[in-house]
Amino acid sequence: MPLGNSCVGAMVGGNGHPLIITLDKYDAWETRERILGPGDITYAKLRRMVSEGKRQEVEAALFTALRQWPRPTRLPMPRLEIDFGAAARWSAARLSLYRGIASIRLSLNGMPVTVELWVHARQNLIFIRMTGSGISRATVRLRMDHLSAKATQLLKSIGYADPAIESDARGGTLHWITPSRYEFAVAWRRVMRGPNEQDVCVSVLSNQDADGPLRAARETADRASRTGGELGTHEKWWAEYWQRSFLTIPDARLEALYYMEMYKLGCSLRPGSYPISLQGVWTPDGDMPPWSGDYHLDVNVQESHWPIYAANRLDLGEPFYRMFFECLPRWQRECQHFFGFEGIWAGCAIGPRGERIWGYTGAELWPGNAAWLAHHFWLH
Repeated sequence: MPLGNSCVGAMVGGNGHPLIITLDKYDAWETRERILGPGDITYAKLRRMVSEGKRQEVEAALFTALRQWPRPTRLPMPRLEIDFGAAARWSAARLSLYRGIASIRLSLNGMPVTVELWVHARQNLIFIRMTGSGISRATVRLRMDHLSAKATQLLKSIGYADPAIESDARGGTLHWITPSRYEFAVAWRRVMRGPNEQDVCVSVLSNQDADGPLRAARETADRASRTGGELGTHEKWWAEYWQRSFLTIPDARLEALYYMEMYKLGCSLRPGSYPISLQGVWTPDGDMPPWSGDYHLDVNVQESHWPIYAANRLDLGEPFYRMFFECLPRWQRECQHFFGFEGIWAGCAIGPRGERIWGYTGAELWPGNAAWLAHHFWLH
């Protein structure tokens, strides 16, 4: 079940042994890149190689030379696990689109237990509330060693060290500093509200949010453990979100699909954040994001943002316009260097500040990448 606030994401799932909450942070990127220089491929060289039938040389120039690691990619993220033990019997799970809350029912030794989870609409906070008999025996674990061997090997090969993880029965932290100086921190706190009720507060911050994200994450989790998750302000945001527009059609399944997609749009887009990337705020659990989790400009970014016009939610387009408008000077320089004339060369796959992710041969040179972005400005 997907939860998010356009900055922090959480995917709740698994078979229940344990319950898995895959964390995500929209700004978690490896941003080192290969910038074209004087000796690299240009459009004139490319045309000459094609006319001479040098297909292998063309592929080598666009793939082998430019797709070397490190290159821009969204980063795999930690997971939080809650283990109720072998006695847990899971019965139902439901995601409330209207409230932005996932709820799960299970039994422990025959006694009912409820777990509710939400990513706060206005804070970088994941809140987990457990009620029922036996929950005091549940264990909480924050981990990064769930990554596949391939992902682990790749990260180490480009200079990544393991994050620092600390924990005890009442809470813990994860702190990760990447070679490109991106800094990411998670802090969780567990507090008993009574014999049959407890909360787990999880704060997810980076150095894009605070100069000292580890300290700030601890403070945020501690504050949330005292205030109880501020459910009222979270529900108020979602109630106002749904009042903006609605749709009713004779096909109940199609109508349900529409509202599911509008919910994911609300999880993924907010003014001041980032546009929707390939997997949104839900990085795949335990592996490198497919296709770098990037911004594919040949169709994916466009179709992900079409709903903001149909649903009268134009404010959600702000991240799209801000990010791509800020990329224009870079794209003008790249066009002049590669093609030798004035224009805008957006390429196909990019990072959060226009970093190029090379190698999608046909789509790299397609002029529709920038033209299709311009169409969204026109739609707005």
